[in-house]
Amino acid sequence: MSWEVRWTTASLGDLKKIDREAARNLIDVHINKVKTNPYSGKPLKKGLKLFNSYNLKFKNVEYRIAYKIFPEKKVVLVYMVGSRENFYRKLQRRIR
Repeated sequence: MSWEVRWTTASLGDLKKIDREAARNLIDVHINKVKTNPYSGKPLKKGLKLFNSYNLKFKNVEYRIAYKIFPEKKVVLVYMVGSRENFYRKLQRRIR
């Protein structure tokens, strides 16, 4: 059974900042994988332990999807999308 995926306003803005083809691949392929099995991403640690991170590579660029899982509602909330460079630092700043 598939989960519902919701996006924060900021994560939709992130999506617009990355390459259009990469964004399309991210949604069509990888968000669907998360939708099918949200536990396929790695649980994060320390100050980000409420989040999971799904890692992917498209055209030699590594991307990350940071999301929260709400099992009682069967909802995955995407908080941030972006390239690997400084991703977790930016995520920490965003959640403060």
